[in-house]
Amino acid sequence: MTDSIDWAEQIRIVHHEWAVPMGWWTDLETGEPIVKEWGETVALIHSELSEAMEGDRKNLMDDKLPHRKIAEAEMADVAIRLCDAAGGYGFSFESKAIPPNKVSNVCLIGELHYNVSRMFWIEPSQCGYIANVIISQIEQFCKVNGFDLKSTIDEKMEYNH
Repeated sequence: MTDSIDWAEQIRIVHHEWAVPMGWWTDLETGEPIVKEWGETVALIHSELSEAMEGDRKNLMDDKLPHRKIAEAEMADVAIRLCDAAGGYGFSFESKAIPPNKVSNVCLIGELHYNVSRMFWIEPSQCGYIANVIISQIEQFCKVNGFDLKSTIDEKMEYNH
């Protein structure tokens, strides 16, 4: 397994274990599982990408982690949502090398939107490969922009807890 897949799997396990008792996947009153619409999950990932693009376009700082740029914080949110979806829908990240693509931030975020959209048309349990592509693209975006994705994810998870 690659380093990307290892940390994505760790986030999938840790975050999803936290999210279930917090009511993201279970009804807090009854304890019954919540049946989530796959399309809603995909749309929420899209919303994080759109926030990242807007923050990057305007070069804004994040309101919750004010020492981080919005694009950095929102890419962490994309990774967290994707890892939580993997836990909730039962897919894991497949280890396949994804070649880096040298493009502008806007183009890369556009590619991320495209790949997240592709997930909508795939059975959720079969999304491992495309999830790996998305994680690799998030890493690439963060590397190109000098963002520390893993530390930002840790901070976002701490903030959310």
